[in-house]
Amino acid sequence: MGKNEGKGEGKGVMIKEVREAQTVLLKIITNIQLAIYLVMMILLTGVVIYTVYQYLIYLFTVFAQHSVLDIDAILGAFSFFLIILIGLELMDTVKSFVTTHKVNVNIFITLALIAACRKIIVLDLGNEGDDLELIGLGIIIFALAAGYYILKKADLCIIDGTKQDKSDKNACQSTEKTDDQPQPQEDKPKSENAD
Repeated sequence: MGKNEGKGEGKGVMIKEVREAQTVLLKIITNIQLAIYLVMMILLTGVVIYTVYQYLIYLFTVFAQHSVLDIDAILGAFSFFLIILIGLELMDTVKSFVTTHKVNVNIFITLALIAACRKIIVLDLGNEGDDLELIGLGIIIFALAAGYYILKKADLCIIDGTKQDKSDKNACQSTEKTDDQPQPQEDKPKSENAD
């Protein structure tokens, strides 16, 4: 019996050492990921700042050369602005992931919508063959908007500290009930109702 107890203790110590090694390895990996995200954020911030600088130069040049702005100058200004907006949204995405460790799909759909709208805004309608491109962009924007709508509808609501699916209409009804109104009782599982 003494030998079996020693083996059991040895396995327990070995399992404890493996768990400690796993914890250390996970901390190292997490720190490396955090460092990479930090470098990405710094680089992206630099790109956005440089783009804002280029935008200001562009605006100064356009206003200095033209007393009346032509359509190309205006579209160029909108294009620059939307590119900066996309950069800011990407920064928000990285920041959100670093703080919550969750990917927010809504931000990516918003980015895609901004990029598609930018493409439509700067599209030169004078060229031949733009009909198919417009139809394609319209389909893309419709699909992205529908996806965004569906994701927003699927968000969770919090009632009494617990997360409830918004698709469950009973769970996410208005919580503005008075004390006089009876609270709905939870349904019993079907297995109990069958008896």
